[in-house]
Amino acid sequence: MRLVRRMLAGFPNLNAHDPEGYRIALIEVMSDYPIWAGEQAVLKAAEENPDYPPTGPRLRVWLAELVRPHRFVQEWNARSIKQIAERLPEDASTAKPVSGGGKVFHNFDDAVAQHGRPVGPFEAGRQLPYQGGKK
Repeated sequence: MRLVRRMLAGFPNLNAHDPEGYRIALIEVMSDYPIWAGEQAVLKAAEENPDYPPTGPRLRVWLAELVRPHRFVQEWNARSIKQIAERLPEDASTAKPVSGGGKVFHNFDDAVAQHGRPVGPFEAGRQLPYQGGKK
């Protein structure tokens, strides 16, 4: 209600045939959206047409445009969480070895202590096969 009052206060021409009904319609539209979107819509209303306030449908379009990316992210995250939950084993706390009776290390430092540091092209001074010379 505060945002609608703030938006309408900035317009010199408020010639609605039913001012109270108009205010209620705008409040109903804004109540479906977050406050931050309503605040941005108030600013947009003043920029778009500084002489006349927006209609309810126009305000709804602005608010939907502002909120659409955020709702998409929320939906995406919800779908991702659901997919991850479906793929996890029932008891995810116990890891199983990939092949046979190997030991599963839950800590990289423990694995390095027992087997040494992993080697690969990322190690400093290691000769890569495509560089020629000794490996």
